[in-house]
Amino acid sequence: MKHRRKPKNEMKVTVTFSKANKQTTRRHHGEIPSAGVAAIRKKAGLSQSAFADSIGVSLGTVRNWEQGRRQPSGPAKVLLTLLARRPNLVAEI
Repeated sequence: MKHRRKPKNEMKVTVTFSKANKQTTRRHHGEIPSAGVAAIRKKAGLSQSAFADSIGVSLGTVRNWEQGRRQPSGPAKVLLTLLARRPNLVAEI
């Protein structure tokens, strides 16, 4: 029997913004609860399938995130952090 790690309760994310030709950057720290993916998707008003298509991941990936079997990592964390703050960003992309 395989031992599975328990999913973390939240993800910690750092997003860095910089403007072209500028030396300054802004960093934003955020945390996404593991159940937050479903809430982000619902705020955007999208089905799992439409949300997956809009952010460029498979439907299975979104389902795994929402059910806590997997946690988003890397660029997906950053994108979800942005979407948590601006749910309409999906429509703008």
